[in-house]
Amino acid sequence: MARLGQLLREARETKGSSWRDIEAATGLWPEYVQALEREDYSRFASAGHARSALRLYARYLGLNVKEALAMWEGTVRGVERLPGEPEQGPSGRTYRAVVAALVISLGLAICAITALYGYRWVQSSGPGGALSGLSGPGDPARHPSPTPIPSPTPYQPISDTALPLYTITATIDYDDHSLAVQQRIDYANRSGETLSDITLNVFPNYDSEIFTLHGLSVEFGTGPTPTAHSLEGMTLHVPLPQELEAGQVATMFLEYTLDLPYIDPSDSFTTGSLGWSEHVVDVGHWYPALAPLLPDVGWYTFTYHPVGDPYVMEEADYDVRIWAPDDVTVVGSGEEEREGNLWRYRISEARSFAFAASDQYVSHAFDAGGMTVTSYYFPEHESAGLDVARLAAEALVTFGEEFGSPYPYTDYRVAETEFAGGMEFTGVSFLGALWYETYPGGVRSQLVALLVHEVSHQWWYGMVGNDQVMEPWLDEALATFSELIFYELRYPDDELWLWDFEVLNWPRGGPVDGSIYDFTDGSSYMNAVYRTGALLLADLRQAMGTQQFRQFLRDYCQSQSHALSTGADFYSILSRHADQDLSPLFGEYFARLPGEGAR
Repeated sequence: MARLGQLLREARETKGSSWRDIEAATGLWPEYVQALEREDYSRFASAGHARSALRLYARYLGLNVKEALAMWEGTVRGVERLPGEPEQGPSGRTYRAVVAALVISLGLAICAITALYGYRWVQSSGPGGALSGLSGPGDPARHPSPTPIPSPTPYQPISDTALPLYTITATIDYDDHSLAVQQRIDYANRSGETLSDITLNVFPNYDSEIFTLHGLSVEFGTGPTPTAHSLEGMTLHVPLPQELEAGQVATMFLEYTLDLPYIDPSDSFTTGSLGWSEHVVDVGHWYPALAPLLPDVGWYTFTYHPVGDPYVMEEADYDVRIWAPDDVTVVGSGEEEREGNLWRYRISEARSFAFAASDQYVSHAFDAGGMTVTSYYFPEHESAGLDVARLAAEALVTFGEEFGSPYPYTDYRVAETEFAGGMEFTGVSFLGALWYETYPGGVRSQLVALLVHEVSHQWWYGMVGNDQVMEPWLDEALATFSELIFYELRYPDDELWLWDFEVLNWPRGGPVDGSIYDFTDGSSYMNAVYRTGALLLADLRQAMGTQQFRQFLRDYCQSQSHALSTGADFYSILSRHADQDLSPLFGEYFARLPGEGAR
């Protein structure tokens, strides 16, 4: 039986690939490829590092990845530790056996794989001009022309003033409903203080059966160092092997798998954004993300709650590569490239990265002054899918003009998924199939109201961030009120229908300023935060006058872009535009004035 190294070498020679070809396609340095062919695993920092490199190389060569990994496991079985891999204590998970831990353990995920990827950028431009269709009805999902993905460069961290950079490689096992992920995070300490640890929020670990961490290490420029860490609930705490001074950069490498849960069609909020259903895989809030580092608070963490959105994200840059089966279409955030089974997305100053994947999608694209809006939908919902593209384009242009800040990217995508709601992410939104199935045509429909709501989140969440855990009204009330603004400006004959349908026909809730933990069910949460919150905004507009309120919204959007805004920020900016004391009006809706303690 041939040894693994011989198998790899013969496959490479048959394929006729040079070291440069391999590096360009996989991100693997030649020294690591040569080490795999020699079965010299001392070149790797850990078992996880070697395993990740082998997975990428075997896939590139067209070999059976599972068989190659099994051969590798047979090679290292019985070795107490791979050279260069230190003994490790508990990491928050107890593995069933020492051998298994060594095989899949605490390696660094992408030390020389995603670590090699260069910077990426997105050339942003605002919408404008006439709307026009790009692709015809019912076209198969639009795939970009195969474009050679640029060759990665040797390891180099981001600058000391840059946003965090997430470089992620994910492999979809579509039939098994799972993902294998290697992730790199470049983090520049811009806090002005010395840090002894870094904390990540691991949203998928709200259910311990979903997320499994196989390896974690830290790089300060002298080589990756496996480090102790603890994972408790959604909080991953990583003590640093050395202090991170202000202005210094640290790089973290993680390797993990996600066993996606089933999404029931009636699911909403957190349970609808991550998982699999009959026709699609939803991958939202799926990767370990840096916790916000807040003054006087430190690393901001929180506990899971099934109502609302238990996520708070600061802006970051993303370079994400997704391996998918031949017949699966991937719908992600940002600038898209595709080469064979590899989909690559790059997006800057983003609040999040998410994607959906389906073997059913067809698509339709609309142009809005150089901005491409693409709707991905199931074939039986063509009429709804076509209108989604057109109306999403209208909403993006409308909100850019109304809020004084154009949509900052060249692409926006909407993916039909199978849960009872919608979910916003930077550059992409998920909408539930139920609303496509029941779409009657026209703007008097749940589908259109929900679509417009999710589009507005590109401003109220995407551009202007907020604490969605403790102050969810800051994005949800504004998004609900933005529906009314859209209908007033685009479909004035239908604005009263929209306001009745979305707000007035529901019981009044309150107080508006509750946290997600104050609500035990989705109905009471939406009645208070979304609908009664929208009533507050309508009353503020009436009290201030339409033009003054419009100027306030523009000022709030522009001054709070790229930040995590607070209720106190909202109230302070509002007060500058108001001729009267608005605190009595807030008192009718809030338990406390923004920025004040409970009354």
